Amino acid sequence: MKELFIRNREKLFKNIPKNAMVFLFSASRKHRNGDQYFPFRQDSSFFYFTGINQHNSILVLFKDENQKCRTLLFIYNPTEKEIIYDGIFLSKEEARNISGIKEILFIDSFQKTWKDIMDKNPVVYSFLPDNNVFKDHLFFNGFYETLQKNFPVTEVRDITPAILSLRMIKEPEEIAYMKKAIEITKSAFEKLFKNLKQGVAERELYSVLLFMYQKQLQTSYSFEPIVATGKNACTLHYKSNDTKLNSSDMLLVDTGAEYYNYAADITRTVPVSGKFSSKQKFVYQEVLQTQKKAISLFVPGATISEINNQVNTWMETVLIDIGLVTAKDIENQSDDKPLLKKYYPHGVTHFIGLDVHDVGENIPLQKGMVLTCEPGLYIPEWEIGIRIEDNILIDGEKPQILSADIPKEIDEVERWIQQTREGMQ
Repeated sequence: MKELFIRNREKLFKNIPKNAMVFLFSASRKHRNGDQYFPFRQDSSFFYFTGINQHNSILVLFKDENQKCRTLLFIYNPTEKEIIYDGIFLSKEEARNISGIKEILFIDSFQKTWKDIMDKNPVVYSFLPDNNVFKDHLFFNGFYETLQKNFPVTEVRDITPAILSLRMIKEPEEIAYMKKAIEITKSAFEKLFKNLKQGVAERELYSVLLFMYQKQLQTSYSFEPIVATGKNACTLHYKSNDTKLNSSDMLLVDTGAEYYNYAADITRTVPVSGKFSSKQKFVYQEVLQTQKKAISLFVPGATISEINNQVNTWMETVLIDIGLVTAKDIENQSDDKPLLKKYYPHGVTHFIGLDVHDVGENIPLQKGMVLTCEPGLYIPEWEIGIRIEDNILIDGEKPQILSADIPKEIDEVERWIQQTREGMQ
């Protein structure tokens, strides 16, 4: 895996001019309450260049006087007490094996080391000091204070654009990790279906997903699962999880595993009974057909804005087809308040990678980008909310559906639920 991080650093070096230094800071532990902390999650860009999943670390890249690329990784040197209470931290050798970085130092030496090489490099690339993500880092705030005091002529530039352009295009290993995250997500769906029945609470199914994601090595969940039945599915980021399932309703599940920090993001909407009613089938099929057409738009050269505009046009036709509005209503609607937004208030896509809503811009799509495709229809008066979401790799003239193995056709979904239920007997 270290070869991936080495290549990522090499690509970054190519984007950085001579006489410049790059400083990247790890995430910090997030305080929960009292003496407790939330589970640690590394900053995605720091992981992208190092593979290190440990707080209070710093990456420094620069070119020496011979224009040779040098990389320094500073890692935390724990006290004896911290080792007793929190366990073993990475050794220099372990950090070297993970990252492929030869020069590993303890963070205690950071202040002296970076000052010694600053004079030769008058330009600094980093995340800007108003970036709140790093405000709790052991050295982040002090770094900028020292920089302004001791090196006032130094020019500080935002590293974000350079990193964004790299992270948008996925390497083969990254795509492999995302496929594995999708595979784990499919297993989580199957475990959930075994518990899908009248009277089960949403929170019970939510717990099933968390169990499936956290029982395996190097996995977690990429975001808090959305498990919403009936009318609750019309709340896009529903969190209450306090409703019991009714066999006449559908269940919307928006979820994804995280594997080696790479995310999946899949949504399926299924009948609690295992069989779609005629009304559910009709509306579901309209959304599914729109999604299929939308996926065909994910080709090099297209932009997110263009895809959204086309999908919005198709979704307006869906509203007419199912009787929610008339063609005349669409013709007379206000530009400031389009009728579609009442039933379909979100965009159809976002980038995905190390973050579930990954870095990206509205530029022409390129081979190697990975995005979601997720049209939806939310009709509170019918107590129906449907979203169908897949992860799409931009891959030449034809998009590749990375999540194609997770059923979404009506007969496939019904058969999938039946088979998983039979498997528990």
